[in-house]
Amino acid sequence: YVLIQIGILIWIIVRPYTMIYVVHQQNMNPSIVTAKISAILLSFNAILMIILMLKRTITLVRSSYLRYVLPVGYHIDFHRWIGRYILVLAFIHALSHMIDFAIIKTRMCFLF
Repeated sequence: YVLIQIGILIWIIVRPYTMIYVVHQQNMNPSIVTAKISAILLSFNAILMIILMLKRTITLVRSSYLRYVLPVGYHIDFHRWIGRYILVLAFIHALSHMIDFAIIKTRMCFLF
């Protein structure tokens, strides 16, 4: 799980010409990059959080060979942990946008 999160983070930083940068190609300050990273991680974790509570999916994993690879018995605890992580990511995402809006407002004040 941690390696997937790090992989997503590296993919966002290394590939600057993906769809997330289309809007802000000229003004890529660190707060926008942080907001985009947290948004992608939020999306991934929200999907994973829902998948962890699908009863038929968990039953399918328990009845297959994946039960030896994945710790299916801890899926509820992992669901709770991801919920807390989503809360932290949402806070980082909102804070990054607030910082960006402050930067934009400061730039606009200098124009007039």
